[in-house]
Amino acid sequence: MVTSIMQQAVKEILSRFPRLHQSVFCLASIATERYNCIALAIGVGSYSWWPTSTRKGTKNGVEYYWPPSLPLTDEPTTFVRLFQVFGYSECQSAECVPGIEKVALFKVDQEIRHASRQLPSGKWWSKLGPKKDIIHELSSLDEGIYGSECIYLQRHQLSVGEVNQLLRQIMTDYAFPEELPINNDGLIILQGIYPIDEL
Repeated sequence: MVTSIMQQAVKEILSRFPRLHQSVFCLASIATERYNCIALAIGVGSYSWWPTSTRKGTKNGVEYYWPPSLPLTDEPTTFVRLFQVFGYSECQSAECVPGIEKVALFKVDQEIRHASRQLPSGKWWSKLGPKKDIIHELSSLDEGIYGSECIYLQRHQLSVGEVNQLLRQIMTDYAFPEELPINNDGLIILQGIYPIDEL
C-alpha cells in the first residue's frame, strides 16, 4: 500500500517536472499544506507565505501570511524584498559555498512561482505546492510548471545569537504574527519541516 502511494506521488511529480526524468531526486516529506515553498526557503513552517489579498487568513483551509510592509504582487522584486528581511541579498550563482545559505527563485513570465533552498551538500530542497518536499538538482525543475530559476539569493549561515537578534528585529519591524512559534534556542519552529543536512 505504501509503495503504491509513493509510486503515485512520484508519477505525479514527474508529470509536472519533465526534467526530473533525467535526474536523481528523493521524496523528503509527507504531503502537507501546512507550509509552502516560500516558508520552506525562509525556514518558517507555520504558515504558507504568499501575497494573497488578505495578508493573513485562511484560503481553502490553508493559513497564509504576508508582511504588511510588502506589496501584494508576485513580481520578482517583491520576493527579493521578502528575503532581504531575512538577511538575504542577491548573488550571481547557485554554486554551493561553505558557510553560505542560498535560495533560488523560479518564475514564469514576470511572476514568481517557486523558491528552493540549498542544502550544505549542494542539493536543493523544494516544497511542491500542497504535495511533498523533494531533494533535487536545481536545474531538474526547469521547464516544469514553475518555469526556470531566475534569481539567486544568499546569506551567511547564522549562529543561534544572530538568529535571535534577527527574529526580534523582524517581529518588531515587520509586524509578523505574534504567535510565530520560537523554541528555547530562538529558532522559529519548523512545523512539518525536517532539516536534511547530508543528502
